[in-house]
Amino acid sequence: MTRGARRDDDPAAMPPPSEPPRTFDAWSLREAAQALLLVTAAVETGILPLLLRRAGSAAGVAAELGLDGRAVRLCLAALEEIGVVTPETPVTGTRSLTDFGRRRFADPASPSTVAADLPVWRATIPGWLFLADVLRAGEPLPVDSRSAARAALYASLDAKPPARVAALVGRVLARTAAARPRVLDVGGGSGVHARAFLARGCRVTLLERPDVLAHVRGAFDLDGGRGLDLVEGDAEAALPEGPWDVVLFADVLHELPPDRAARLLARAAAVCEPSAIAAVADTFSGRCAGAGFLGVTLLLHTRAGEPHAAADVQRWLEEAGFADARIDDLDPVHALITASRGGSRAAG
Repeated sequence: MTRGARRDDDPAAMPPPSEPPRTFDAWSLREAAQALLLVTAAVETGILPLLLRRAGSAAGVAAELGLDGRAVRLCLAALEEIGVVTPETPVTGTRSLTDFGRRRFADPASPSTVAADLPVWRATIPGWLFLADVLRAGEPLPVDSRSAARAALYASLDAKPPARVAALVGRVLARTAAARPRVLDVGGGSGVHARAFLARGCRVTLLERPDVLAHVRGAFDLDGGRGLDLVEGDAEAALPEGPWDVVLFADVLHELPPDRAARLLARAAAVCEPSAIAAVADTFSGRCAGAGFLGVTLLLHTRAGEPHAAADVQRWLEEAGFADARIDDLDPVHALITASRGGSRAAG
């Protein structure tokens, strides 16, 4: 597991999706899954965040976090085996995070961190146990079984790597000539992108379903004011009138089948300024790593969602009246497509 964990530590080292699919060793994957569950527990109970701040002994970590001493001691020994924490120091018995452990699982500013994704991954595991039932029925899991996964998903989306968020916002704003762009963040969830646009001087309207806004308002201290408006609504039913300089769909289109995704982009064109920018950020099939597994996750939790090919999204944008569609890779698992109502006349 240590070799596998270190091999994928750098996202840039991942093979491009165009390479032939890799075979896998079932036993190694079992050990990898156990290791990830161990790391997830160490993140959720605060062990790794504590060791990010300072070194600590098993007894000291357990006492500070209110955990069982024996359990912490045994788990730290296992975390050492997979290269996440250092061996005990001879005199004090303290441990620290390894550089790998810090960058991959603890430091929220690290571009290679997956810490925020671990709880949502763990929350979705029970659903995968019933994949055969979903294959037979063609229906997603019952709503009650998805509630824990949804809460973890919101937290994961809010903790997107800062470098990815900054790259998205920077590339979108590079294509608009508006001095203080009016941004419509469709399905903006916790507001992770809305806050970044606000920090760049934009005026932002975040559109979300009432049930989502009810959760994120409290969970992420998201409130209107200071250039941010929160609007309850269903994007497929209607979009706020605007007019908008930027319309953002971040991790939204994959929840819709192709025909509905295309209609949503056409609806966006109708509420835009003549030179507005449409931005679609997603995990695109055939281009981004992990699109296949995202598809199965959507199978478990939606009735019609699926990852879309970048070429399809570009075509839908053109059919909606946008032009000069450009695609940029934000990281190995996410890409951004931008297109302008003004075509090649847009700043770029």
